[in-house]
Amino acid sequence: MKTFLHAQCCVYYLERDLYMPGNILFSDAHALETTNGSSTSLIAGSATRYGYVEGVGTQARFNYIRSFLQLLKNQVLIADE
Repeated sequence: MKTFLHAQCCVYYLERDLYMPGNILFSDAHALETTNGSSTSLIAGSATRYGYVEGVGTQARFNYIRSFLQLLKNQVLIADE
């Protein structure tokens, strides 16, 4: 089985998704997303819109998500440039 990652921009970091086993959690420039290889779901931010706005889901804005760390399966610490 092959897994493909479909990103809008640039993937800076990825690791296995602890919240959704079998998925890959990845940064797509300004967004945090998860994929199972055939579909991708946005978690926070927007791959095509950047800036700094505190918010939840698509209301959040990031400049560039260079890295992240899953503290728990439902908590992610994001390093925003």
